[in-house]
Amino acid sequence: MAKATKHKKKTKTVAKAKPSAKKTPKVAAKKASPKAKKAQTKVKNAQTKVKTAVKAKLKTAVKAKAKAKAKAKVKVKAKAKAKAKAKPVAKAKPASKRPAAAKTKPKAKAAAPVSGKKTAKKAVIKVNTLEKAAKAAKASPAPKSAVASGEVKVATPKAPSVKTPKPKKAASSPKAGDHSDHHAAAALPQPTVHLAVGDEAPDFTLPTDGESAPDIRLSDYRGEQNIILYFYPKDDTSGCTKQACSFQNHLEQYQGLGAKVIGVSPDGVKSHAKFRAKYDLQFQLAADEGAGVAQDYGVWVPKSMYGRHYMGIQRTTFLIDKAGKIAAIWPKVAVDGHSDEVLAALRSL
Repeated sequence: MAKATKHKKKTKTVAKAKPSAKKTPKVAAKKASPKAKKAQTKVKNAQTKVKTAVKAKLKTAVKAKAKAKAKAKVKVKAKAKAKAKAKPVAKAKPASKRPAAAKTKPKAKAAAPVSGKKTAKKAVIKVNTLEKAAKAAKASPAPKSAVASGEVKVATPKAPSVKTPKPKKAASSPKAGDHSDHHAAAALPQPTVHLAVGDEAPDFTLPTDGESAPDIRLSDYRGEQNIILYFYPKDDTSGCTKQACSFQNHLEQYQGLGAKVIGVSPDGVKSHAKFRAKYDLQFQLAADEGAGVAQDYGVWVPKSMYGRHYMGIQRTTFLIDKAGKIAAIWPKVAVDGHSDEVLAALRSL
């Protein structure tokens, strides 16, 4: 019996020890709970903040969509109203009055030829009656006293006057380029000066673009040099550029024969300076802006282009000898081969 009681006590102690082992972790959990609670509260607060922010964004997005839909509906309604207002106006345009007016216009036009025919018939009737009266006057001689005094008058029939429409003048202007060798003028007088070989070359003084000699006078070269004086329409156009460059190519040969080249056009001094600098021209260009020298040499002539009449330079070259007389003239110059012709004439002097 004593052994049995001991064994029972042991079992009781073992049984009691088991629940003590289970209780110990519960006590440890209770001690760690304040920190865990703080962490949990922080996490929960963060989650709630995120949720509230997401909800607020969703609400604003929904409101924006609703506003956009409302605006779209308003625009659709406004367009529908505008179309509804515009439709009656479009229908009202084809009124019944307009076709009637279109029909009446051809009637008025057709009535005009009828009136013309009537007037023509009346004129023919008048002419016939006047012819009959003239024949009757010839058949019945007038009294001698009337014939002697010259009182007898025979009426001659007048032809009906017909008005002809005046043709409209074309207002087109010539294009730029080599064909633009013109300077418009109010009147178109014919050239009064006609120079010939052997005539004395008219003297002139004109401004140039040269720095050393601002003016050029023809008489200054008399007895010293031959002069190749050429008139051209306009600076820096295709034909005038080709002519100037050909003279430049033969310039040394001209100078070797004692000749000086002078170009004259109605362009100004600044235009000449640009033209010379662009193509490296080594001879002088004179500015005849009033075309006075061109008139003296008879090269300021009337021209026409595209139905427009104007005054301009006729491309002409004069070879003037040292005595100041004209040795050769090339009117209406063809640019190709012209400088060679001038060189040949210069050699024959």
